[in-house]
Amino acid sequence: MQKANWIQRTNYRNQWILSPTITALAEALKQIMVDYVYKPLGFQQMMIPKLVDWSIWLRSEHAE
Repeated sequence: MQKANWIQRTNYRNQWILSPTITALAEALKQIMVDYVYKPLGFQQMMIPKLVDWSIWLRSEHAE
């Protein structure tokens, strides 16, 4: 995928930049899963936030 310029690696903590091509493919696959798997099985979308204790933020220096 890198050779096709679909993804590019960044210098920051193994993060990747996804091109519009791979993003569109991922969204199409997601929509197929929703339409043909999740909805027929009766699943409903939920969001469960990740709770992080304040001491973790302080230790990781993100709270500064």
